[in-house]
Amino acid sequence: PPVNDENRGVCEEDVFTINLPENPFYIYQWTEESGNTDGLSCTDCPNPIVNINGSAVYQVVISDVNGTCENVSATFTYNVPASNTIAMPNAFRPNNDGLNDTFNFVVENESSVVTVNLFQIYDRFGNLVYNNNTPATGWDGRYKGKLAPSEVYLYNLELSVDECITRSFKGDVTLIR
Repeated sequence: PPVNDENRGVCEEDVFTINLPENPFYIYQWTEESGNTDGLSCTDCPNPIVNINGSAVYQVVISDVNGTCENVSATFTYNVPASNTIAMPNAFRPNNDGLNDTFNFVVENESSVVTVNLFQIYDRFGNLVYNNNTPATGWDGRYKGKLAPSEVYLYNLELSVDECITRSFKGDVTLIR
């Protein structure tokens, strides 16, 4: 049977089924690169259920019961993203000097794919001054097109990292003029 290799990113604790062609004349033998097949629901079936508990590489060898056909094998590689550190600065100075001109999160692993689900900033009176307008560039210290005053602002931020990890951040930041 034609079987293709698979290599994809997954999230910790994902559960899914690998679907291979079923045939009563095939023998399936699943192994894992490290020898630990605990993440598979079976090691001799065509459609094992996979429980992700860290990155894993599974290989299946398919043979026919009569031993008359050549064995077919495929490798299934599942990568869980590394944990990632995300930092939030506690102050910024938007003075166009190229340093700390915007307030934004900092991701340690620059190869991570970060999706901003929520990015809000409030002044000390509870007025919303920034609401996810340009999450890629962060807040430039403006409110309604004008320079916001120097003071402490509150932020509420929610990010998804590598389509797996959702992190929420709440805190304060000082805008310095």
